[in-house]
Amino acid sequence: MSGAVPCGFRLEPTTIQDIRTKMMIPDPDTANIARLMFEMYAQPSTSSRDIACYFAQEGILVHEKELSRGFISQMLRNPIYAQADLELYEFFKGQGTVVVNEAADFAGTNGCYLYPCQDAQERKNKDSKNQILVLAPSEGIVPAAPCCAQGRRSRATSAPASRGLPPVGPSLRVRDERTAPLHSLFPA
Repeated sequence: MSGAVPCGFRLEPTTIQDIRTKMMIPDPDTANIARLMFEMYAQPSTSSRDIACYFAQEGILVHEKELSRGFISQMLRNPIYAQADLELYEFFKGQGTVVVNEAADFAGTNGCYLYPCQDAQERKNKDSKNQILVLAPSEGIVPAAPCCAQGRRSRATSAPASRGLPPVGPSLRVRDERTAPLHSLFPA
């Protein structure tokens, strides 16, 4: 693993098979931010833009910065957050992802790492095809269902027009005017 530690986690020294390393564990200070994002996104009428606006209005920062839609979208697609269960296993298998672990290993506790295959670098955050999914030693912090739902929603919004189908996404989603404002649905 390399790169920045995802929001909601922190690194802790550990030893795995006699190798000293670090593993991600839920960070009590920021895990609730990640959970809130997934709870909000689980509402069908809530977009990543809605989440970004809500967090900005509430003054919620990550790494001392306001959250962009792109950052939120990447977070919502990252399987490290999911408590990987059979639904997550089947979702990624159905997307053409190479899943290293057996289905029985997906017990609803650990998160997952999603690695690109050598030739899939440019589509890492957009497409699970030609990716490799591995259970992480760390625990996930949200149920797998919202992670799978985000994957389905993001793929629906990026469906190619060449298939003859119009894209389905936030611009075409009809919002229910009776829906309560975000701040009343998700108190800080």
